[in-house]
Amino acid sequence: MTSLPTLTPHKSVDPVLIIVGICAAVASLAALGPLFVVGSVVTYVRIRKHGYRANGGLLGCGVLGGCAIAVAWPFFQAQYDLALVRDDAVSPFLLSVWSSAVLLSPLGGMVIDMTEKLADFFRPKTIEETVEDEKRKMARQEEKAGVYATRRGAHPPEPRRGILTCGTTIHPGRFPPYAGITQRAGWLQIAEDVLNQHVSVIGATGSGKTELLKRLIFELLFNTDRDVFLIDGKGDPELALAIRGLVYKARGVEAPIFRMGYGTAGAVYDGFRGDAEAIKNRLVELAGIPALEGNATHYANLHRNVLQLVCYAEEGPPQSFAELRRRLHPKWLRDTYKTNPSAMWIVELVTQEKGKEPNALTQLALQLLPVITELERKVAPHGFALEDTSCAIFSIRTQTVSDIAQRFLHYLIEDFKDYIGNRQTRPAELLLDEYAPFKSENMHSLLSLARSSNLGVGILTQDVATLGDEQMQQLILANTRTKILMATDFPEAIAKLAGTEYQPESSYQHLEGEQTGVGTTRIQHTFKIDPNEVAKLPAGQAFIIRQREVAKFYVHRVNHIPSAPPEPEHQEREEKPTTPSNRQQKPPPAIKL
Repeated sequence: MTSLPTLTPHKSVDPVLIIVGICAAVASLAALGPLFVVGSVVTYVRIRKHGYRANGGLLGCGVLGGCAIAVAWPFFQAQYDLALVRDDAVSPFLLSVWSSAVLLSPLGGMVIDMTEKLADFFRPKTIEETVEDEKRKMARQEEKAGVYATRRGAHPPEPRRGILTCGTTIHPGRFPPYAGITQRAGWLQIAEDVLNQHVSVIGATGSGKTELLKRLIFELLFNTDRDVFLIDGKGDPELALAIRGLVYKARGVEAPIFRMGYGTAGAVYDGFRGDAEAIKNRLVELAGIPALEGNATHYANLHRNVLQLVCYAEEGPPQSFAELRRRLHPKWLRDTYKTNPSAMWIVELVTQEKGKEPNALTQLALQLLPVITELERKVAPHGFALEDTSCAIFSIRTQTVSDIAQRFLHYLIEDFKDYIGNRQTRPAELLLDEYAPFKSENMHSLLSLARSSNLGVGILTQDVATLGDEQMQQLILANTRTKILMATDFPEAIAKLAGTEYQPESSYQHLEGEQTGVGTTRIQHTFKIDPNEVAKLPAGQAFIIRQREVAKFYVHRVNHIPSAPPEPEHQEREEKPTTPSNRQQKPPPAIKL
């Protein structure tokens, strides 16, 4: 049986062998040193590519490599001692150096990285580097604040009646007590009374407007007694169903969904409530008469006269589109007003022929018939009215049926204007998602009327330009006292409404591009909201502006939205022409000349 040879102590080894071993070690380091250097450089490049966070992982790898070397080193030592006895001191030592070089290359990369950092620290920085350092520092602070705000979202505060909790604050503001906006334990809350002064939300696609809309509706349903009406101008079916589910969960009500441009049936809406004047105003908007200008003003006046005749008849205004279709006929006009000479003069005026050009009545009928055909089964007396429901959703794909959809939206806004002053019995909130299809002049009138009627209006749009021309933008923004600004490429018009604040501004002296350590600082006005910061906001973050104060917050998402019971089938059905209804609240006035 062969046994291992006994290891001879180093002191008994021939000095010649020691010299040979040292030479072999030096040769090994010379040969394998580049491997260590290359590994370290590669590791350093990875650090720079993936950021400074990679240092922790590399340190761990280096420590593990050192531990592996420490564990394996006795084996290498035994092999080395055995090789000395056998006069072969090179190969075991090469193996140990090779393993060490590979395993310790992460630490070498960190050494290179730290050396560069120390060199940068002691080297005078250029102006460009100073600015970049400040940008990186601010970006890290913003990222950290956003992460903390997101984490706080897992522990919402206890709900309070009349208080809307929108999200967690990233940078709190200094709102006065009477502003109606409070910040408690890192949460941004809005008092219900603030809604009566209206809210506007500006944000591009993907900025998180839909999540903010869901949050607002959630808070309204669970923490207030307001009726909630949503008009979705883009016709998102998932949003409509989600809101319907929230309504059912909060109040046990099956909210009707009026659909247009879907190709599928929706709830029927009764848009003929109110007196003759109110219905006439709606039909004027539906016919597009206010848009007629210049040479067409003459025809606009004639069309108004026709609708006046249609609505101010003794039997009352029309109560459906089927009834409106029947009245847009010369025979009905003559039979209705044959005993009224003043009205008959107008009838003859709007029905007289002028060569090949159709008369005013025919022109108006041709203008309205496509709209009547589209809406006849969707707007009927057996449908829901604004005053009969606590929540309703109007989901309209304006891109699919743009012309008719826009006319209907104008018609709907006119109905809301009549609802505000005459038929509203409870506080309510009207939310308009995608403002572009709405008519600015009508909206300005609605905002002004709603301010004193306990009806809040929330406008959500992608850009200020959709509000109309510069004058109309100013009027609408002046009527919405609270602004919420999300990510957008054109934030300047809203950002400047937050006002300015005093901030120290530093300047650095430099010589040939390097700092000298000398500089100045001055206090001056700067905008509270940086437009560049707004353009870079991640989805879900926003600025809220009220009374020249501003806070940055993260919208608390609504999760686990339940589903409501299925909608009734065959909601849209053809209705027979109706007789005068007792639903009108005021007797029709006499025909006006």
